[in-house]
Amino acid sequence: MPCGNDLARHAGERKGWDVSDAEQRQEARLDLLSGGRWVRSKGYQMEEGVMRLDPDAELEVYDPWEEWRTAADEERPYKQLLRLAQRLHRPRLGVPLPRHEQQLLELWVRENGLLGILPHETLEATMAPRWVDAREFEDVRLPGAGAQRSFIAVQRRQLWTRQHWPVYLKRVGEARASDPALEGKLVPTEQLGGAGLPVEVLCRSMQDASIEHRPLAKHYHQFFPGVPREEASTYDYPGVDSDRFWRTYTESARQLVGTARYLAAPLAGLARMRRNELGKDDVRLIWGSLARINAIASVVDLTGALSESEELIVGWASPSLLGMYALMLLNDLSDGHQVKRCPNCEVFFLAKNPRARYCSSACRHAQQKREWRKAKAAKQDAGDED
Repeated sequence: MPCGNDLARHAGERKGWDVSDAEQRQEARLDLLSGGRWVRSKGYQMEEGVMRLDPDAELEVYDPWEEWRTAADEERPYKQLLRLAQRLHRPRLGVPLPRHEQQLLELWVRENGLLGILPHETLEATMAPRWVDAREFEDVRLPGAGAQRSFIAVQRRQLWTRQHWPVYLKRVGEARASDPALEGKLVPTEQLGGAGLPVEVLCRSMQDASIEHRPLAKHYHQFFPGVPREEASTYDYPGVDSDRFWRTYTESARQLVGTARYLAAPLAGLARMRRNELGKDDVRLIWGSLARINAIASVVDLTGALSESEELIVGWASPSLLGMYALMLLNDLSDGHQVKRCPNCEVFFLAKNPRARYCSSACRHAQQKREWRKAKAAKQDAGDED
């Protein structure tokens, strides 16, 4: 979830576009994020089926890849999520998770953050036209002292560019106003004279990585339920790289669990890779499973950057935690991790140790305790017979 920085201005110097100084100066900006960084907070809690951030909570920037490298095999966060998603009830619209399941989901989100479903699927987002100070544009020269300010109709567009989310401003039409009270307000349609870009989002489908256009309201409002429905298509949604975005952005239990289950579903097919001989059906199912993971991981880009010591480094840039998790899953599979099914809870899981039987230490202890009780009962029955 990279943030914008000075590089965004250079990236935005294309014909007809200028990066917004206002966005560059946005208060409480998060640190520059590149590929392996994400946002989490202990302040997330489930309210009415939606994971929200407490207004007074602190946001923390962390590196999911570092946690992937240092955590014990079964404790890698993405593996925890895959196991959890398979155990939770299948989410249904209007039906909340049982309270203990909500608590498990809350705990995981507090440790790792939201999945970033909206930025995962967003390539470009274009907002409704608003009045902006003409001085935001480099080709507008400041008039003399005391001169009246001028406002022009501008649309804001944000797009994912490998390492960050630069924001661009595009002037639309020739409308002009001088009332300072209009700054930031919507421009009436009749004043645009038919000019303007569609208020929409260019999306990449999670299912097959296909590209499509969606109305802004349809794509954004589900993640910003606090926005009045009548303003969903004209609301000035915050930029992905801003503090305000992560303080108001939400993901519902239905979205979180459904998306995690979607990532976990291919494990059933990949479990067939352990067979000594693969039939045509096995190969077809394995390829289909990999295609689903590949589609989710397609948002991740290989990119170059400068380290703090100004050395060139190459790494992965992802607009979402979900994309990073798909890549981690592929990496572990290529590293020899096997997909197995836990005999205790029956979920599919990945294990680096080929002798591993259980998805977690908890399941291993539960199964051992169950077998001990069973053996004890059998021994008592045998004693009664004597």
